[in-house]
Amino acid sequence: MDCFQINEVQLDRAVRLPVMKQTDGQQVPDVVNAYKLMLWNMHDITSKFKAYNMVQWTKYIDHWSNTYGRRFTTNYSRGDILMVDLGAMNYGYEFSYTHPVIVVYETLDMVFVVPGSSKKFGIHQQGVVDATSANDGFDRDTGLLLYNMRWIHKNRIKHATGRQTSQRILKKIEEFNLRINHEYHQEVQRRAESNKKLRTKVYDLNQEIRQLQNSINQNEHKLIQSETKIQTQERIIEKYRKNLGKIDILLIYLKNNKLATRPKNSLIY
Repeated sequence: MDCFQINEVQLDRAVRLPVMKQTDGQQVPDVVNAYKLMLWNMHDITSKFKAYNMVQWTKYIDHWSNTYGRRFTTNYSRGDILMVDLGAMNYGYEFSYTHPVIVVYETLDMVFVVPGSSKKFGIHQQGVVDATSANDGFDRDTGLLLYNMRWIHKNRIKHATGRQTSQRILKKIEEFNLRINHEYHQEVQRRAESNKKLRTKVYDLNQEIRQLQNSINQNEHKLIQSETKIQTQERIIEKYRKNLGKIDILLIYLKNNKLATRPKNSLIY
């Protein structure tokens, strides 16, 4: 599907100044033009949605519009079952649309929740806990996705069901969190031990490098001494060479002048 290309670098450059946080977007041409292209892209994609997805997307945008700029601070209790809008423009297989959730923790503006879906009930996958309508507070049998636990803003809450889940389900959630927390600490410990071994190895390697460097320095010193000796020997040899040259000249001179080069009484073998 072809879409209009949005130049993010150009947009970032257009709003780089701090004053842009207080400037209306309509006053910045590059921003307005990119915004219009984005709307066209969104329309091209969403207009081809199936009816179910189009309804979910419409409900999401409508809920977002109605809660934009507002602050919700209603208090909820641990175990409360709420209906929450988890978004319609998520990526890949992220959990989305309106689903029941169980409240685990809350702050003034945020709640930490476990989402559920009736389609996930009975699939017997790791990280999915079955909650029944008969015993666990849901109006339909629901699979709770423990790996999808997340913090959400209270603006996402569409309404409270007025029901609470069972202690059995809360215990399952606690056990999962403890296991994940334990696995996390185990992983931290494993990495700490690995880092310790690596630091020891680095220390040993540094020691080896120092020893090799000392050996190199010693060998360089020996090489310098050897080079000095060689240069001294070369000067001596050169001196001998010059003296031999003088002797050769003297011998030639004596031969040319037929002068004796040996004592008369010397023996020739």
